[in-house]
Amino acid sequence: MTKTTQNRQQTDRQLVALIAVREESPQHWTEAENAYAQLYSEHARMLLAFLSSRVKRSELDDIHQEIWSRIWQHLPTHFDGNNFRAWMFRIARNYIIQES
Repeated sequence: MTKTTQNRQQTDRQLVALIAVREESPQHWTEAENAYAQLYSEHARMLLAFLSSRVKRSELDDIHQEIWSRIWQHLPTHFDGNNFRAWMFRIARNYIIQES
C-alpha cells in the first residue's frame, strides 16, 4: 500500500496528530504537510460553501486562504482532538465576526 493510500485512510484526528509534531524533525515536517494537504482536500469545499454565504464573493478566496493559514498555525496547540470540522467552522465564524 502506498503512503498516499495510507493517508486517505487516516482520520482527521490522526492527521491532526501528525501536524502537531511537525517541529520535531524534517521528516515530521513533511508528514505534517502531507496530513495538512489531506485535511484541506477533505474539508476545503465545505468551508468554501460556508464562507460563500457569509462573505463578499470578491473576498472569498482571500478569506478562505486566511482561515486555512489560521488552521495550520493553531492546530498543534488549540485543537482539542474531537471534531475537526466543527473547530474549522468555529475559526471561520470567529474570523468573520472579527472582520465585520
